[in-house]
Amino acid sequence: AGDSLTVWIGPRAQPIAAWRVTPDGRVDTVAASSPGRIRVPAVQTRLLGDRWIAQINLPESAFDEDAQLMLGLERTDADGVHSAWPRRMIPGQPEPGRLIITPDLYDNLRLPGS
Repeated sequence: AGDSLTVWIGPRAQPIAAWRVTPDGRVDTVAASSPGRIRVPAVQTRLLGDRWIAQINLPESAFDEDAQLMLGLERTDADGVHSAWPRRMIPGQPEPGRLIITPDLYDNLRLPGS
């Protein structure tokens, strides 16, 4: 209870959309710069003992006109502790940074230090 993952799409400070996903598979829109422009993603979750996983199928409208995806993830655990990807958030930061993903280069994606 209380655990969630927030998926941020689009540029910081003006996200196209942000959705909060909970372990029971509920999806809530928490931010949208153009409501109605982007559909809520299809989500499937699975509980695995002391953890959970989510498969999130983003709609095509999550990609910009150059077929790139600006993606940030934020996890809030049951104690209210935040963690983020692709980098940590500083205290008071309202949303995570973004990584630009180009679908045709996705298989070559490597993060610094990996």
